[in-house]
This record gives sequence, structure tokens and C-alpha cells, in this order.
Amino acid sequence: GFLDKDELDAVRKDEAGEYTGIGISVDFAAADMVVTAVTAGSPAYLAGIEPGDTIASIDGATLSGMRLPEIARRMRGVPGSALDIGYRRGGSGAVRTARLHRAAMLAQTVTTRAMTNGVSWIQVSAFEGRTAHDLVAALKTLDASGAPRGIVLDVRNDPGGLVSAAVGVAGAFLPPGTPLFSARGRATAADPDSAAAAEAEATVTVDPRFYQRPDEPDVLADLPTWARTVPLVALVNGASASSAELLAGALQDHRRATV
Repeated sequence: GFLDKDELDAVRKDEAGEYTGIGISVDFAAADMVVTAVTAGSPAYLAGIEPGDTIASIDGATLSGMRLPEIARRMRGVPGSALDIGYRRGGSGAVRTARLHRAAMLAQTVTTRAMTNGVSWIQVSAFEGRTAHDLVAALKTLDASGAPRGIVLDVRNDPGGLVSAAVGVAGAFLPPGTPLFSARGRATAADPDSAAAAEAEATVTVDPRFYQRPDEPDVLADLPTWARTVPLVALVNGASASSAELLAGALQDHRRATV
């Protein structure tokens, strides 16, 4: 597909985790647009929208039969502009209406919470420009109160995103130089001795050139020492896709985590 200037700019902002919106993550169950997460302090949060609510309308237009690109177009706008959201609490009952004002936001893709017996739960909801940075920051926060006894790494419903971000997350738990995955192009079958065939094969490892963002320091340079040895469980489901699958597969292949 061809991206015009505005579409390319939107893709780059998505990769960086920057967007203008109301601060919700959604999933589609049957014909319903279900809120799965609400960013703290966001317009949706301040309006009282909660996970489990279903979005019924945007500016009076019902979502029934509306395609995703049209929904996304209606949700977008300039920071400060208003939109009216119709929603049902918990997915049922009468439609409530809330007026929200769009805000420029940075996506929060890493969430942590303490569990029982000294185990920490870390959810990665997508792989974007700051995901590895935010994960390391979360690990440092845990380190401040003592190394956890174990970590549950939750990538359920993670649709993927930047491969470089997934490499950075994997590198937080695996030693430098560890091979994560390899790619083999079609040229190898046509002419295995050609230069194109050699270029068509690649192995991605835990190395800064595969995860480090341009003009930024190595995000894994000051990782807590226990991060690569702490007992680890990775949670996946049928909606864990793309980079989330690469991460889970690498952790499983190296017996670093129980998946």
C-alpha cells in the first residue's frame, strides 16, 4: 500500500507511542467496541469511562456497521478538540454520554503491579518506541524495593509492533548475544550461492544494533543484575501476535521462561 504524507506521519507517531486521543485501548467482541484499558489521567479516565464499557457512538454516530478506519478517523483530532462518546457501563444498560477533549499523549505500554509472595506482574500491551525503556524503568523501580522472587510477563492480547522494541524487552531477560530469531528469504531456494541469498538470511540477537534507538544510549546498559536470572513466566493467548510471539518464542527456546 502507498502512504501519503499524513498517513506516514501517523505511522511514525504510532511507532513512537505518540498520539492524540482520549486514552483508551479497545477490542472488538462481536459487534461491540469494548474498552480493555484506560490510561490514568487521560480524558477518558477523567470522564469515568472504565474497562469493560462498550463504546456505542462517537459524536452521535452509532458504531454499528462502521469500519475500523472510519472509527479511527472520528476518534482523531487536534489536542483540545471536543467529542461526545456514547457508552454502556459494563456493556449493558442505557447509553451514557460523556463530552471529552482530546489530548496529546504518550502510550503507556508497560504496566506493573505487585502480586503475592514477592512476585511481580508486568504487562506489555504493545511494542512501541519507548516500550523497552519503560520496561527497564519498571525493573529499576522493582529493584529499589528489592529483587522480586519472580516475574509474570503478560503479553496476552499484545498485537505486536516494533521488532526492535521486542528485541529490547527480550534483552532485559536474556544475556547479550543471545540469538532471538532468524529470517530466511526466498532467494536461498532459487540460488543458494548468490549474494542475494546471503543477504536474505539474517539472525537477530540481543545486540544494541537490533534494539537501540538512534542517538540514544543503550537502554539495557544499567539493567538490574537480577533481571536475567529471576524466575520468569510468560503469559500468551490467541491474540498475542507478531513481536509478542517472537518474544515468547525466544524465551521458550532458551528455556528462560515457562510460557
